[in-house]
Amino acid sequence: RFIGDRCLIHLSLGLLFAYITLDDMFSIHEVLGEAISVHALGAMGLGKLAEPVGELIAFGGVGLLFIVVLWWTVRNSSARAICQGMVIMFFLSIGAFAGIFIDFLHSALGGVGPLINGLMTLLEDGTETVMLSLAALAAISMKSLPRQSVAGVDAEKAFAALSPCLEME
Repeated sequence: RFIGDRCLIHLSLGLLFAYITLDDMFSIHEVLGEAISVHALGAMGLGKLAEPVGELIAFGGVGLLFIVVLWWTVRNSSARAICQGMVIMFFLSIGAFAGIFIDFLHSALGGVGPLINGLMTLLEDGTETVMLSLAALAAISMKSLPRQSVAGVDAEKAFAALSPCLEME
Protein backbone atom coordinates (compact mmCIF):
# COMPACT_ATOMS: atom_id res chain seq x y z
CA ARG A 1 0.00 0.00 0.00
CA PHE A 2 2.30 2.73 -1.24
CA ILE A 3 -0.20 5.37 -2.36
CA GLY A 4 -2.44 5.40 0.64
CA ASP A 5 -3.76 7.55 3.40
CA ARG A 6 -0.44 8.48 4.97
CA CYS A 7 2.06 7.61 2.29
CA LEU A 8 1.78 10.72 0.14
CA ILE A 9 2.32 13.16 2.99
CA HIS A 10 5.14 11.05 4.41
CA LEU A 11 6.72 10.74 0.97
CA SER A 12 6.66 14.52 0.47
CA LEU A 13 8.07 15.10 3.97
CA GLY A 14 10.74 12.48 3.30
CA LEU A 15 11.73 14.31 0.12
CA LEU A 16 11.89 17.58 2.07
CA PHE A 17 14.02 15.87 4.73
CA ALA A 18 16.32 14.54 2.00
CA TYR A 19 16.62 17.97 0.36
CA ILE A 20 17.50 19.69 3.66
CA THR A 21 20.07 16.98 4.40
CA LEU A 22 21.58 17.23 0.92
CA ASP A 23 21.58 21.02 1.16
CA ASP A 24 23.57 20.75 4.40
CA MET A 25 26.01 18.31 2.80
CA PHE A 26 26.52 20.03 -0.54
CA SER A 27 25.62 23.69 0.19
CA ILE A 28 23.04 23.71 -2.61
CA HIS A 29 21.34 26.98 -1.67
CA GLU A 30 24.72 28.66 -1.12
CA VAL A 31 25.89 27.69 -4.63
CA LEU A 32 22.57 28.75 -6.20
CA GLY A 33 22.53 31.92 -4.08
CA GLU A 34 26.01 32.89 -5.22
CA ALA A 35 25.00 32.38 -8.86
CA ILE A 36 21.88 34.49 -8.35
CA SER A 37 23.84 37.22 -6.59
CA VAL A 38 26.47 37.37 -9.35
CA HIS A 39 24.10 37.18 -12.33
CA ALA A 40 20.91 38.83 -11.10
CA LEU A 41 21.66 40.95 -8.03
CA GLY A 42 25.19 42.16 -8.75
CA ALA A 43 24.07 45.29 -10.55
CA MET A 44 21.56 46.27 -7.85
CA GLY A 45 24.20 47.71 -5.52
CA LEU A 46 23.43 45.45 -2.57
CA GLY A 47 27.09 45.07 -1.67
CA LYS A 48 27.82 42.28 0.76
CA LEU A 49 24.07 41.61 1.15
CA ALA A 50 23.81 40.39 -2.47
CA GLU A 51 24.96 36.88 -1.60
CA PRO A 52 22.66 36.29 1.41
CA VAL A 53 19.73 37.76 -0.54
CA GLY A 54 20.59 35.40 -3.42
CA GLU A 55 20.64 32.50 -0.96
CA LEU A 56 17.23 33.52 0.39
CA ILE A 57 15.85 33.64 -3.15
CA ALA A 58 17.31 30.18 -3.91
CA PHE A 59 16.04 28.62 -0.69
CA GLY A 60 12.70 30.39 -1.09
CA GLY A 61 12.25 29.02 -4.61
CA VAL A 62 12.87 25.46 -3.48
CA GLY A 63 10.74 26.09 -0.37
CA LEU A 64 7.85 27.32 -2.50
CA LEU A 65 8.00 24.13 -4.54
CA PHE A 66 7.80 22.04 -1.35
CA ILE A 67 4.96 24.19 0.01
CA VAL A 68 2.92 23.48 -3.13
CA VAL A 69 3.66 19.74 -2.92
CA LEU A 70 2.82 19.64 0.81
CA TRP A 71 -0.37 21.64 0.25
CA TRP A 72 -1.48 19.12 -2.37
CA THR A 73 -0.64 16.12 -0.18
CA VAL A 74 -2.44 17.65 2.82
CA ARG A 75 -5.55 18.19 0.70
CA ASN A 76 -5.44 14.50 -0.25
CA SER A 77 -4.75 13.01 3.20
CA SER A 78 -6.84 12.01 6.19
CA ALA A 79 -6.93 14.01 9.41
CA ARG A 80 -4.70 11.45 11.12
CA ALA A 81 -2.08 11.60 8.36
CA ILE A 82 -2.18 15.40 8.41
CA CYS A 83 -1.62 15.48 12.18
CA GLN A 84 1.28 13.05 11.91
CA GLY A 85 2.74 15.11 9.09
CA MET A 86 2.37 18.33 11.08
CA VAL A 87 4.43 16.89 13.94
CA ILE A 88 7.25 16.06 11.53
CA MET A 89 6.82 19.36 9.67
CA PHE A 90 7.12 21.27 12.96
CA PHE A 91 10.68 20.04 13.48
CA LEU A 92 11.66 20.39 9.82
CA SER A 93 10.35 23.97 9.77
CA ILE A 94 12.23 25.01 12.90
CA GLY A 95 15.43 23.56 11.47
CA ALA A 96 14.95 25.19 8.08
CA PHE A 97 13.97 28.62 9.39
CA ALA A 98 16.65 28.65 12.09
CA GLY A 99 19.20 27.66 9.47
CA ILE A 100 18.02 30.35 7.07
CA PHE A 101 17.96 33.08 9.73
CA ILE A 102 21.34 32.17 11.23
CA ASP A 103 22.88 31.76 7.74
CA PHE A 104 21.56 35.17 6.67
CA LEU A 105 22.82 36.78 9.88
CA HIS A 106 26.20 35.08 9.49
CA SER A 107 26.54 36.25 5.89
CA ALA A 108 25.39 39.78 6.72
CA LEU A 109 27.90 40.12 9.57
CA GLY A 110 30.72 39.13 7.26
CA GLY A 111 34.23 39.06 8.70
CA VAL A 112 33.59 39.15 12.44
CA GLY A 113 36.55 36.95 13.25
CA PRO A 114 37.25 33.24 13.28
CA LEU A 115 35.73 32.58 16.71
CA ILE A 116 32.36 34.20 15.90
CA ASN A 117 32.36 32.63 12.41
CA GLY A 118 32.97 29.21 13.97
CA LEU A 119 30.24 29.70 16.56
CA MET A 120 27.73 30.90 13.94
CA THR A 121 28.51 27.90 11.74
CA LEU A 122 28.16 25.52 14.70
CA LEU A 123 24.86 27.13 15.74
CA GLU A 124 23.45 26.99 12.19
CA ASP A 125 24.49 23.42 11.42
CA GLY A 126 23.82 22.21 14.96
CA THR A 127 20.27 23.57 15.00
CA GLU A 128 19.50 22.04 11.62
CA THR A 129 20.99 18.68 12.63
CA VAL A 130 19.12 18.54 15.95
CA MET A 131 15.79 19.44 14.29
CA LEU A 132 16.30 16.89 11.49
CA SER A 133 17.10 14.29 14.14
CA LEU A 134 13.96 15.16 16.11
CA ALA A 135 11.87 14.95 12.91
CA ALA A 136 13.29 11.49 12.24
CA LEU A 137 12.72 10.46 15.86
CA ALA A 138 9.11 11.69 15.70
CA ALA A 139 8.48 9.72 12.51
CA ILE A 140 9.97 6.55 13.97
CA SER A 141 8.18 7.03 17.30
CA MET A 142 4.79 7.45 15.66
CA LYS A 143 5.31 4.15 13.89
CA SER A 144 6.74 2.05 16.73
CA LEU A 145 5.78 3.54 20.10
CA PRO A 146 2.12 2.47 20.20
CA ARG A 147 3.12 -1.15 19.72
CA GLN A 148 5.35 -1.17 22.80
CA SER A 149 4.81 -1.35 26.52
CA VAL A 150 7.25 0.44 28.82
CA ALA A 151 7.49 -0.21 32.57
CA GLY A 152 4.08 -1.86 32.65
CA VAL A 153 2.36 1.13 31.00
CA ASP A 154 0.33 0.36 27.93
CA ALA A 155 2.13 2.73 25.57
CA GLU A 156 -0.59 2.50 22.93
CA LYS A 157 -3.26 3.82 25.31
CA ALA A 158 -0.94 6.45 26.80
CA PHE A 159 0.17 7.63 23.38
CA ALA A 160 -3.42 7.76 22.08
CA ALA A 161 -4.51 9.73 25.15
CA LEU A 162 -1.83 12.34 24.55
CA SER A 163 -2.98 13.02 21.03
CA PRO A 164 -5.48 11.24 18.82
CA CYS A 165 -3.51 12.57 15.87
CA LEU A 166 -0.60 10.33 16.70
CA GLU A 167 -2.49 7.03 16.88
CA MET A 168 -1.16 4.43 14.51
CA GLU A 169 -3.05 1.56 12.96
